[in-house]
Amino acid sequence: MFYLLKERYWETTKIPQIIVTDIILQGVYGLAVEAKDNANPGVILISYTWEDDATKLVADEDAKLASLCLTRLDSLLGRT
Repeated sequence: MFYLLKERYWETTKIPQIIVTDIILQGVYGLAVEAKDNANPGVILISYTWEDDATKLVADEDAKLASLCLTRLDSLLGRT
C-alpha cells in the first residue's frame, strides 16, 4: 500500500525511514525521489506480505485494508 506524505517525516522526527516488524505490517518504508527544489514530499510504502495475513486479507476492499494498515502503524508508533 502506498500513502502520499505531506512531508518527509524522516527529516523532522526520529522515526526511522525503514521499519521491519513481525506483525501484519511486514515492512514500512519512507521513500522520496530527489528533486532540485525538494518539492517531492514522498510516500510511505507499507508491505503486508506475510503469507498467512496476505491470504486472509485478499477479500478485503482496498479502503478497508488501507485503513487497517494505517491503524496498525499508528498503534505501533504510539507504543515506541
